[in-house]
Order: sequence, then structure tokens, then C-alpha cells
Amino acid sequence: MFGKLNRIKVIKDLVVEKLDEVLSKLTSLDFIERGVNHLVENQYVIFTSLIHVTNLLKDILNRMGGEFQKNEQVIKQTEVSLKNFFTVSLGETISQQAQEREQGFINVIKKLEENQNTILRKLDKTDDTIIKKLEENDEVIIKKLEENDDAILKKLEENDAITIDLISEHKESSKSEPDVLLMGFLYSFLPYRVAIDVGANIGNVSEMLLRSGYEVYAFEPYVPTFAKLTSRLNNHQDFYPMDVAIGADDGEIDLYIATDTSGQNFYQETSLYNTLSPHSMPPGLEFTDKVSVTVRSLKSLQEDGKIPQEIGLLKVDAEGYDLEVIRGATNTSIPVIVTEFWDKNHAFAKFDAFNSLKVLVQEMHLRKYYWYIVVARKENKNSSDFVYDVFYYCNFPETLNNSWGNVFFFNEYELFRKALDWCSTMLPMCYFK
Repeated sequence: MFGKLNRIKVIKDLVVEKLDEVLSKLTSLDFIERGVNHLVENQYVIFTSLIHVTNLLKDILNRMGGEFQKNEQVIKQTEVSLKNFFTVSLGETISQQAQEREQGFINVIKKLEENQNTILRKLDKTDDTIIKKLEENDEVIIKKLEENDDAILKKLEENDAITIDLISEHKESSKSEPDVLLMGFLYSFLPYRVAIDVGANIGNVSEMLLRSGYEVYAFEPYVPTFAKLTSRLNNHQDFYPMDVAIGADDGEIDLYIATDTSGQNFYQETSLYNTLSPHSMPPGLEFTDKVSVTVRSLKSLQEDGKIPQEIGLLKVDAEGYDLEVIRGATNTSIPVIVTEFWDKNHAFAKFDAFNSLKVLVQEMHLRKYYWYIVVARKENKNSSDFVYDVFYYCNFPETLNNSWGNVFFFNEYELFRKALDWCSTMLPMCYFK
């Protein structure tokens, strides 16, 4: 309140100061007097110039001979008229106008002097009224705040809780990899809403696909991991899990079980590294066991009616066994097929891996998937943790040294174009020299 009172007093002082300034300027009429004197003085210069003009006319008439006698009287009359105009009429007019203007300024000054006290009284009265109103409103506001104190605190606490929940949800959603987000994005452009998740593990990708609107058929052959998967997502009406492996043919096959031997639990969820095709492993991660599992081809599952004929998206993460999964899917009408790849120098790909980018591209070209996008990762050497840079490139079958990631294959250009637009917005592009 005291801040508002100070502003009112400052405004009042400024108004009074401006009134004094106007009065002081209006009182100083020297500039008007000087202007009038200047006009009066210059009237003789103008008169003299006109006399010269008259003499020039005389000279012209002299040269005209006999005409001079006829016009001499007219010239004299003109000369007298001009003299009278400048010495009497013009002088009187200027003097009269100056007097009128001076009187007008004097009247304005008198009016301002008469009203100055009235204006000051009005300002004083306004000050009192405003102060009274502010004091009354302050009391009302304080009373309202006291009455609603508990309600306000409760609302603030509720908003804090909402904010915390939103932050938590954002952190959860931010864990999704860009590959998974791209799969979700493509849902809006696919003719079928069925997604096949091969190598579902504990359901991270399946859950995001379900959120996007897909009907998900998930495959996980390792029994302990399958139990986690179903416990997590079985209550979803569009989720159909199966505890079988996917390959080129039906049968039985050994599943190799990965174990963290680092002694520091560095690899955490080691079931992610279980595979049907044992390959090289990094230090601290080994295959220590194997179990026999059932393997089915996607073709046979479709023939038995276990999965739909019309599939919108096929995602394969079979830890080096991806090519065999594709060979067991003879249906080339699937709009998007996503597979994992490893660079030849990656720790998992130094021997017995069947998912190099070149081999995958060749296989998919045979199936008329002519366009593809590589969403790749490469370890960030500036970080001590397992942090990597994610980038993309398209339609180029080479890989950066020690990189890995996923390849999105498309059998139609328009869908490829949609995915490319998304990648160009969300990810940095890699350029090969």
C-alpha cells in the first residue's frame, strides 16, 4: 500500500511542477515583442524594394516614348498607395495583431493563476480518497486471505503433487529409445495395427507399442523372463504373449543364457543378451548355460492362425539371430520391418554374428524392401559411464566403427518418407566422407 501512496504523491508533484513551468514560459512575452518589432522594422525594407520596382517601371515607360505621359499619373497613384499601405495599414495591422496576441496570453496566464489553487485542492482531495480506498481494500484482502488460508495451502500441496507426478512420468517416458518412439510414430500411417515383437524380453518395447495403439504379439522363449513379461502386460486387452522362439523353421533349438561375471553387476538385466546363436561377448559377460526351447517361423504361426495375416510392423531383436527370423517370414506385405545390426568391430560381432548391415540390406532387397533408415549408436568416449551418441542415416550399407543400432526397412517410399521426416526432426544425421 505504501508503494502506491508514494507513486500518487510523485504524480502530484510532477503535475504541480509542470504547471509552474507553463506559467513561467507564458509570463515571458519578450519573444512576442521581439517578433513584432522585427516585422515593423522590416516593413521599410519591403517598402524601399517596392519603390525600386516602381522606378524600374518608370524607366521602362520612358523608353516607350509617348506612352509615359499617359501612365505617369497612374504610377504616382500606385506609389502613394503602396506607401500608405506599408506605413499605415500594414503597420497598424501588425501592431493590432501583436496586441491581440499579447492580451490572449495574459488572459491564459490569469486563468491558470486563478485555477492553480483549485487544481491543487482537487489533487489533495484525490490523495485522501485513494488512500482511504487502498486502506479499505487492504483490510478486505487480508481478511479474504485469512479465511481461505487453509484452502490455498491445500491447493498448493495438490499442485506440488501433480507436478511431481508429471516429472516422474516424464522421466519414465524419456527412457524410451528413439527407435521405439519412431515405431510409435509410424502407427498413424500403417494400414494394419498388428505389431510383432520378436525378442520381447521384459516388455519395454511392447509396452510402448501398446501405448501407441498397436495390437502386440510378443515372443520371449526364456521362461523366467517370459514370466516378468506377462506379469507386466497381461492385463492389456491388446497384448498376446507367446513363450516360443522365432526362426527360419519350426523345431527345437538351444537358447544360450548370458551371465554377468564382472562381479559389479555391470550388465544388470542379462536376459537381454540371451541368444539362439552364440557369438563373441565383451569382458565380464559370458554364456554360462543353455536351455532347449521351441522355435517357430512366422509363416507357420500365420498358417496355424496364431498370428494375423495382416501385420503392420515387425520388430526383431534376436541378438544376432535376426536374419533367420526374417527368412522365416515369407510375407513381404509387412510395411515396416525393424532389425538389429552390429558393426563388425563391435564386441558382439567379432565372430558368429549374422546381422551385419550389408547382409541384412541384401536380404531385404531380395524381398523388395528398397528403402531403409539406420538409427545407430556409438559409444561416447568422453563419458566414463555407458553413454552413447544416437544418430541416423539412410540407404547406405556401411557402418561406423564399433557402432550398433536398428534398421527400419520399408517396402513403400511414402512410408519411408514419413519416417525420414521424423528422424530429420528428432535426430542428428550422420554424413560419411
